[in-house]
Amino acid sequence: MSKNKFTGSIPKQDGKMTQLKILFLQENNMAGEVPSELGKLNLEKLTLAVNGFSVLIPFSILNISTLIEFELSYNGFSGQLPDNMG
Repeated sequence: MSKNKFTGSIPKQDGKMTQLKILFLQENNMAGEVPSELGKLNLEKLTLAVNGFSVLIPFSILNISTLIEFELSYNGFSGQLPDNMG
């Protein structure tokens, strides 16, 4: 779903999309916070690059054990990254 000029924030969901493995939302006009509910998914790849996100990433996403690719570049994040992210 990249390069679609989506606006707003990522809708919160209740974790029912457990079969979703890849979520690419790069190069849209999304902003706001990244919902912690994404941490309930078994994602392998999550790309949020080139948007307008500015609120820190929830710890639940950083703790997804199946996540092997995570792209956040070209957003407006500020603050310090957690020690366990690297």
